[in-house]
Amino acid sequence: MSNQNQFTTEQTTTQASIQASTQASTQASTQASTQAGTQPGTQETTQPSAVSAVPKFSAKFLTSAIWPKDYPEIAPRSEIAIAGRSNVGKSSLINYLVNQKQLARVSNTPGRTQLLNFFEISDDLILCDLPGYGYAKVPPHMKDQWGEMMELYLSQRKPLTAVMLLMDSRREPGEWEIDMITCASQLGWGVIPVITKIDKINKSQRKLVIANIAKAIGLPVGKILVSSVEAQQGREEIWAAMNRFVLR
Repeated sequence: MSNQNQFTTEQTTTQASIQASTQASTQASTQASTQAGTQPGTQETTQPSAVSAVPKFSAKFLTSAIWPKDYPEIAPRSEIAIAGRSNVGKSSLINYLVNQKQLARVSNTPGRTQLLNFFEISDDLILCDLPGYGYAKVPPHMKDQWGEMMELYLSQRKPLTAVMLLMDSRREPGEWEIDMITCASQLGWGVIPVITKIDKINKSQRKLVIANIAKAIGLPVGKILVSSVEAQQGREEIWAAMNRFVLR
């Protein structure tokens, strides 16, 4: 992978619970998520119809780490890293995926995620929120440490099965996103490309935006997922993609 030290980056439930939640969903919810599968959630109370297919479970924060000695022991579970530029909406998306408001800390200051943050999602899955790449206002020596931290994580984390690459709908992907996809391919991980904040794009322009982003990162349009936390869009499709990389 080229320029690994530039990776100052940010990076399912069980099948039984997923099947159970799918059967329990309403016909309208089923039609909305037929192609995507199912979606996990966290609340024990009755959910609105828009999220009625979300299985009930309790995700939790595990630990933050810099070096491999501090990584959580998670065998035999799988791990998916969530990566993206600063301010792409990683924390908000994590909270949306698990149907919790404050599992991952949301900040108005880009680059606040400065460590590897691990979350237990289920008996099968851990999510790792990677530091955001880009314009975080931190000292150069800290950025150098981030580069080493990321290089070690990406090259040595054995449970890692996939990287969810988040891209802002309003910003064209660049060299960093391409490098991340190249790295994933070289190391044998899956890649889950997700466009965030799609609600910020006029509906008439969305197909063009998606096509341009797909072209920029060299992936087929059909592999690109879209999401909007504000519009409650994309959860089922993202979980369906994640399920393919969870080893059971």
